[in-house]
Amino acid sequence: MKDFKLAGNISFTPSDGDWLGYDALGTVEFPKDDIITATYKNEGDYLMYGYGGGYIKKAPKGSKVLIKTTDDPLVEGFMPSDYIKEYQGKIQAVDYQRDGRNVALFANTLTNKAHQQDDYRYLTAAVYSKQLDGDFSASGARQGASPAVVVVGVLVVAGVAYLVVRNRKAKDAAGEKSED
Repeated sequence: MKDFKLAGNISFTPSDGDWLGYDALGTVEFPKDDIITATYKNEGDYLMYGYGGGYIKKAPKGSKVLIKTTDDPLVEGFMPSDYIKEYQGKIQAVDYQRDGRNVALFANTLTNKAHQQDDYRYLTAAVYSKQLDGDFSASGARQGASPAVVVVGVLVVAGVAYLVVRNRKAKDAAGEKSED
């Protein structure tokens, strides 16, 4: 969660919006069935990469806890052992409605370095789930782009830009001339 203003009064760690620089590949659980986590649960995918070491301290009243870290040892992690103990068993995602908002909040970043393709399903499922309210027509012209199309488009553009920059840096380091 990088924009703490969107979260209202939800309490996060780190609480100042500053990332701790930690990362962890650990096991998670999905306390409630939800479309956002259904693919992972159905495939038995209980691994989640968390960048930043953040977590949600307490779920807001009326929210649904989507993802929690387990108490199992981390598969991989860059955290001090005392912080690992603090991180384990904590909330990583909630879904809630508040003040006219229908929001899914994740404590970590789902797009760190544009390589977490596994976590993109959380993002796309969250966007999709927010579009399910009401009746939809299967035919007819639509006016404007839906928020889901905009988010996916931004992610694709960001991913391509990242690859182009990485390619240019690799060529520069090798002393080759970049033509893109």
